[in-house]
Amino acid sequence: MVGLLLLIQTLVVWKWNVKEEKMTLKEQQKQIDKLQLRIAELVDELRSTQADVKQFKTAVSRDIKRAYDAIQNNKK
Repeated sequence: MVGLLLLIQTLVVWKWNVKEEKMTLKEQQKQIDKLQLRIAELVDELRSTQADVKQFKTAVSRDIKRAYDAIQNNKK
């Protein structure tokens, strides 16, 4: 989430720079390339985090089921 906020901040600063400093096309393209790379990195990080969360949920669910089953077996 912090990365996304930094990206938005970068975009705002970049937009201001384009208006105020009249960046050349070459400079603009460099900025665009950097931002596109950063967006791709953030997408990769987000997918990785989503996979980690899914794996964590599965592990927790499995552990809770085992604990529940153990409690049920001890009652008998």
